[in-house]
Amino acid sequence: MGLPELAQELAILEQRRNGIIEEMESTKEREQMAFAQEIGDEIADYCEPLGWTGVEILEILAARFTAAKPKRRGSRRASMVWVNPDNPEQVYRGRGFPLWMREAMVQSGMNPDDKSERQRFRDERLRGQQAA
Repeated sequence: MGLPELAQELAILEQRRNGIIEEMESTKEREQMAFAQEIGDEIADYCEPLGWTGVEILEILAARFTAAKPKRRGSRRASMVWVNPDNPEQVYRGRGFPLWMREAMVQSGMNPDDKSERQRFRDERLRGQQAA
């Protein structure tokens, strides 16, 4: 099978894939609507004898679910800030790679492109403290 045939086969597979994705989205929407209808009917059945409206209960539920924050799983490491003792305005937060740090490493004879040397520089030359 040559390159043109492979390209044609790929195009056919991409069309099938797109069709499957559309069908999945449509099915999900239909199932959500059916479920919402069931739940709505249940809420109405419970609310009616109590003199409540479904809207009142749904507003309470909406507030509850929108205010809820996802719970973090596992432990979270405290974030550190590394400060240049010679110039406290120069801070490294562990993301990106500040120019001042690169220049200081080169002046010290270290390779700033080497991750282990960056870590050694941080550990030996910078002062670590908890982020505020």
